[in-house]
Amino acid sequence: MKSLLLIFLAVTLETTVAQETRSLDFDEVTIKDGVRFRIFTPKEKREQYKLLVFLPGGTGSDDFTPWCHAIYKQAIPEDFIGVQMISPPWANQNNVWPSSYSEDRGIKVSIEKVFEEVVKETAKRLKLEDDAIYTFSWSSGGPAAYLIAASNRDVKGHFVAMSVFREIWLPKQLRNVKDQRFFIYHSPDDTICDFRLTDVAKKTLEEEKADVRIQTYDGGHGWTQGHGHFTDIRKGFEWLTAKE
Repeated sequence: MKSLLLIFLAVTLETTVAQETRSLDFDEVTIKDGVRFRIFTPKEKREQYKLLVFLPGGTGSDDFTPWCHAIYKQAIPEDFIGVQMISPPWANQNNVWPSSYSEDRGIKVSIEKVFEEVVKETAKRLKLEDDAIYTFSWSSGGPAAYLIAASNRDVKGHFVAMSVFREIWLPKQLRNVKDQRFFIYHSPDDTICDFRLTDVAKKTLEEEKADVRIQTYDGGHGWTQGHGHFTDIRKGFEWLTAKE
């Protein structure tokens, strides 16, 4: 009986996610090597947009589209277009966002290169502002965001939530983070990703002349407050996009 109940709940959840996803406004794009990403319909039509690229946590799958879409529509400034990256086909549960520093031989293209291709493909469809590329990541997506920051000077800011930071993961080009901004969002109650690493990230990134701000929240690992996080996200983007 218990097994049947678990199967029923799993199917119900899968159906609910599928229904929620179908009701959202986005275009799915497939590029070489079977890489997929989703472009959310702009809140309002503009001549050009700032770009926000989501790197979800967990499995990095398209199951996170409803949450990414909700963040984009409810908490991100009007002049942004939102793009959700989906973990590439060669990823696995132990390596959700395979990087150039991964030891997995099955990696076709690093996530740093995939990110660049996603930005280029988005720019073909929508006119993007110069020097206005940002990332939004959480949990397993955070390390990928840090690697992208270290390999791409064109990215201006990063909202990194409930994730980890280890300098050893980063390439020698860590100096590329100079003048980039990092809004690190983490709960001191997190038992999955060590909160103490936020201080390591801040110290390391600031040594390379990046701007870093840490914001805490209650509740442990995950989006424990649901839409209650939107206020903090808005404040984060006010800071990330503020003029010098």
